[in-house]
Amino acid sequence: MSTLINESRGLFRKLYDAANDLLLIPLSAKDDAAVADAANDVATILALGGVTEQTSGGWARKTITNANTTVTVDDTNDRIDITVPEQTWTTPTVGNDVVALLVVFNDGGSDAARTAIGSIDFAVTANGLDVTTSGLTTFLHRLS
Repeated sequence: MSTLINESRGLFRKLYDAANDLLLIPLSAKDDAAVADAANDVATILALGGVTEQTSGGWARKTITNANTTVTVDDTNDRIDITVPEQTWTTPTVGNDVVALLVVFNDGGSDAARTAIGSIDFAVTANGLDVTTSGLTTFLHRLS
């Protein structure tokens, strides 16, 4: 299940036009209700009970540069079509599992200044093999 935060569609286009990169933050715990009701800044979301960034065992934040992202506004169907490349984490170690990815605009120097636009369920039981997103483009492809 994907969770869009507040008024993500308009925010996405506004921030994308400012040439910001996307940031994917792996989470080892996520409370959907808390994330949906939270402010949009990453620091606030990561400070919520039930939300934990996975920072060990080979997991790290991934940046998707603006140059690798295509955004097309479809006014007729009232949506934005977005295309991004899938992402790979190399050999996350056993015991360092992930449940979701927080999708963020890398629009500030700190998490307090970065804007979260949604989260994607991404359940991974780490086993030492590479992990590649599947459906990241689908989540972002038709943000409406």
